[in-house]
This record gives sequence, structure tokens and C-alpha cells, in this order.
Amino acid sequence: MNTALLRIARAEDAAAIDAVGYEGALYHHNAEPSLLAPPSSQSHEWSESALIQSPESVCFVAELEDRVVGYVHATVVTESRPMFIGHRFGRIEAISVLPQFQSQGIGTVLLDAAEQWLVLQGCKVVRLSVFAANSRACSLYAERGYEPVVTFLQRRMDNGA
Repeated sequence: MNTALLRIARAEDAAAIDAVGYEGALYHHNAEPSLLAPPSSQSHEWSESALIQSPESVCFVAELEDRVVGYVHATVVTESRPMFIGHRFGRIEAISVLPQFQSQGIGTVLLDAAEQWLVLQGCKVVRLSVFAANSRACSLYAERGYEPVVTFLQRRMDNGA
């Protein structure tokens, strides 16, 4: 296993982040085609959100041999909806590793960096969303102590047609 270099993303990483984001979105589309549209390889949606300069947002990239092979985008959120207890928490907005570099510990290293950064920002809780069909990610998160808090349910009304 190669050791990935971890660093904070820079503007010049945009194309690489978009390439990694595209691969992750394609995986999710293939797993949930009735829910998720096919991604566009020309989209900049991943880098546009991940590279926002803010004291409450960070994006780390993982590099192997000068190539970005994964990224994680984390934000600090202050809950303001009246039904919830107002507090600051961390949210993993996105995490993705190129398919050929998965199962090498890169996702774990990225998640470690994001969680540590969020703790330094005063977060006592970290939240994320994951598609149930992404069993590898679900297993990783469960091993790390993430627990379901809200369940998003869906019922098809067209008999699967």
C-alpha cells in the first residue's frame, strides 16, 4: 500500500476534485439509477462547493505520486431550526476516492483529517449522509462509531416501471 500525502486543497486542484467527484457520482448513479441522474463529466459542482473559502469549511485532498486520488469536504454547521437543540456540529459534505485507489486506507485517512479539523473547530458531533446501497462506506462509518439518526424512506408508487 502506498502512503497518500494529505493536504488542504488549492484552487488548482479543481479539475482533479471534479474528476474524483464524477467517479463517486457515477458509482452512486449506477447503484441508484431510479433516484440519481447520470453525472456530467463536465460538471464543476464538486470543486465549486469543496473549494469555497470559508473559516467554517475545509477540503483535504489525498495525493499519490502527485495525483489527487481522493478528497473530503467538511463544514461546521450551527443548527438554527427551532425543533432542534441549537449547537455546532461538523458535517462531512462529500468524501470520494477514485475506484482504483479504494480499499487502501485513503478514505480512512481523509475521514480522520476531516474529523480532527472539525474537533479543532469545536464540534462535538460529526454527521454525514450515505446511500444504503453503498455498503462499503456504510461498513466504514459503522466501524468508526457513526450511528443512524434519521432514516430517509422511499416508496415507489409506479410498481417499479
